[in-house]
Amino acid sequence: MSVGLPVVATDVGGNRELLEDGRLGLLVPSENAKALAEALSRLLDQK
Repeated sequence: MSVGLPVVATDVGGNRELLEDGRLGLLVPSENAKALAEALSRLLDQK
């Protein structure tokens, strides 16, 4: 996001250490389709 390339990842493993939620990408709970859809909508709304 900060470099113009959004990343949406599930909040598992080392993703929390790699991404700063809201700044470098969006973290969503694993196995939560609604949260994933909301994160993608949020990215599309920012364009």
